[in-house]
Amino acid sequence: MSLNSKLHPSYDTAFRQVLWGLLILLIAFACKTKTPVQSATQTQPAKGMREDVRVAFEAAFNDGMKYYMIGDNVEATKSFEKSIVINNTSAAAFFVLGKLYFLQNDMIKARAYSEEATELDTKNPYYFEQLAHIYEYQQLYNDAEKTYRKLVALTPATPDYYYDLAAMSFYQNKVDDALKTYSVIETKFGKNLELTRQKQQLLLRSNKMDDAIKEGESLVKAYPDEIEYQIAQAEFLYTNGKYEDALTILNRIVQQEDPENLSAHLHLANIYQTQNNNDKAFAELMIAFKNPTLDLDTRMKELEDVVKNASTPALQEQAEELIKLTLLYYPGEAKGYDMLGVLYLKMNKNKEALQTLKKALRYKAGDYNNWVEVLNLEYALQQYDSLITDTDRALELFPNQAVIWYYGGMGAYMKKDYHKAVKYLDQSKKLANTQPEVKILALSLLGDTYHELKNYPKSDESYEEVLKLDRNNDHALNNYSYFLSLRKEKLELALELSERLMKKYPGNPSYIDTYGWVLYQMKDYTNAKKHLEIAMSISKKGIIVEHYGDALYHLGEKENALNYWKEAKQLGGASEFINKKISDGKMHE
Repeated sequence: MSLNSKLHPSYDTAFRQVLWGLLILLIAFACKTKTPVQSATQTQPAKGMREDVRVAFEAAFNDGMKYYMIGDNVEATKSFEKSIVINNTSAAAFFVLGKLYFLQNDMIKARAYSEEATELDTKNPYYFEQLAHIYEYQQLYNDAEKTYRKLVALTPATPDYYYDLAAMSFYQNKVDDALKTYSVIETKFGKNLELTRQKQQLLLRSNKMDDAIKEGESLVKAYPDEIEYQIAQAEFLYTNGKYEDALTILNRIVQQEDPENLSAHLHLANIYQTQNNNDKAFAELMIAFKNPTLDLDTRMKELEDVVKNASTPALQEQAEELIKLTLLYYPGEAKGYDMLGVLYLKMNKNKEALQTLKKALRYKAGDYNNWVEVLNLEYALQQYDSLITDTDRALELFPNQAVIWYYGGMGAYMKKDYHKAVKYLDQSKKLANTQPEVKILALSLLGDTYHELKNYPKSDESYEEVLKLDRNNDHALNNYSYFLSLRKEKLELALELSERLMKKYPGNPSYIDTYGWVLYQMKDYTNAKKHLEIAMSISKKGIIVEHYGDALYHLGEKENALNYWKEAKQLGGASEFINKKISDGKMHE
């Protein structure tokens, strides 16, 4: 038991529950065969207990045991409470009541009954152990320390109690007391790695680095053939900035004592990485990764840091080589492909990332995050047929995931299969009640899709639902206002929506263009020209230049309008009417 294990007490583990069950059974047997110790509050000597009283006590005690064993702690508590009313000298009954109240989170009674148990029986270590744990749980570390001292006195051959005692001293910042206890452990039970580590941490807490180093050296000297202890000392040294001393130990191990020691090579790699000596770090990792006995979990732990720190092409190439070595030894494990996919994404190799993550899904088809990443990459790479196919595959595994339905909707929309897109997006919307961000995305694309289907009421309804969820949603504000302007409907609403977006992004040419175009549809050509000119000065997109020419035409500047239409055609992205405008020299809408 270490200091670290005591920082967050976990008194009611499954293991302890089994122990308690066995222990209470033993106590139940003991209470029939042993004479309880008298206490100061005892009203009648146990030895003189009348037979009817003894029978009543045992009946109540046994009832309590029955209820406890079936998990009815409330009824068990009632029975044991009844038993101590009959016989207030039973340490076992008070002990079990302490346990029951602890399980019911009544710490006041748990503590009181446990204290009474130790007063009635001053020789039973189980009673003191329970009381110590309750003190510890309540962070009454001084009381816990005193109780562990009693336990140590009662059972001097039990090392765990010494460690617990040291931990209680540590929690009270009694570093010297904790060190003294560790010295007792060392004297009684001998040196060991865990003990040395604890002593080193305490010495560091007292700023006694040299003494902490000597503790590690002492362990190594006591067990010179234990390479694990040498590595532990090297780890302690480099963790505390003593890199050269650590390197000396580790290099001696791999050069003289155990050249194939994986732990030593991995620690060497960590030190070299800390020193930014990437080539040496890579060389040590290669030695370890070429060893087929290096387990997958250790490889993945190392690779996480390697990939995270792969900030240059050279480091990324090294990371790729290490991952491929891992795949060589573990070809059927998804983890290696996952890591390679992460690396390719970092390298902006989206095609390679997609291929790799798809391989990972062969070995771990139920990885939801991988499916989402695959769908996202297919959309980014404009692989819309694959996006739809893989969406359907993913939906077989995750039919209730709104995000996956949304990706299907995007794929179908980009393929201009708008009816299919509606089916995907409508389902995404229904499933996304607890995911407002996904619901907004689905509704926004539904607005676009219904517009393409010329189902304008449904399109407007979708955008309005988006704006109820997010009043300033960029996509809905822009597309709703623009589509209304194209239809020349609700132009006042279109202007208000467009103005809201333009004020939010005053330098965005697309949003300024939309605002200018709404003004154009409202026949406010002067203000339309003004805003379209601003948009055109920021970005000369074909559609913006065309819109500017349209405004000029209506203001009587027909020759200028024709020049801007020609420029719009050259830029690309103009409307379907651009050629007729140019050939006829007049407006077509």
